[in-house]
Amino acid sequence: ESPGIHFDSRAGARMAAEYLISQGHRRIAFATMPMTRCTRIEMHKGYRDAHLMSNLPYDPALVYESTPDPASLSDDPELQAGHEIASRFLHDGRKATAIMCNNDMVAIGVIQTLLKHGVRVPQDVSVMGFDGIELGNYLSPRLTTVRQARERIADRSLEILLSDIAGERPAVHELLPFDIVEGESAAKIAR
Repeated sequence: ESPGIHFDSRAGARMAAEYLISQGHRRIAFATMPMTRCTRIEMHKGYRDAHLMSNLPYDPALVYESTPDPASLSDDPELQAGHEIASRFLHDGRKATAIMCNNDMVAIGVIQTLLKHGVRVPQDVSVMGFDGIELGNYLSPRLTTVRQARERIADRSLEILLSDIAGERPAVHELLPFDIVEGESAAKIAR
């Protein structure tokens, strides 16, 4: 069996939702690319887990899954998905105080569309990303996100590779941690 280093997407998404809940949000939308990948499915489960563990109702109507039109795909389908999801969210009457996105590019698209329509982030709607990409630091408002320990995966991968080359055959299956990067796109609200 090969060594493997992974991120626990379910736990990371649960952490993101729990963070928003700790900020007073009780109705949190989940914005995702199509749930055709196991990581997106696991993130959805983590989002749902956080609701159940906090005794909050899980509302499937607050799950916004992108339905991209292949004919109009841009250079960045995740950014386009964020625009599409935010448009549907606005059309639905903004039934949540926060939007948790399955990645930072979706979050950036969501924020752009909300701002374009006069919705203030985070004063009217909080937005949270997932990945911790550098671009999130240059947005206004700066993106609140869940960061994956990418440096740690590189370090551990090298350690495992060198052990493998040395003939040690490490049987490593490791889940790496996440942390919350508090930007300016998510705010505490009154309960």
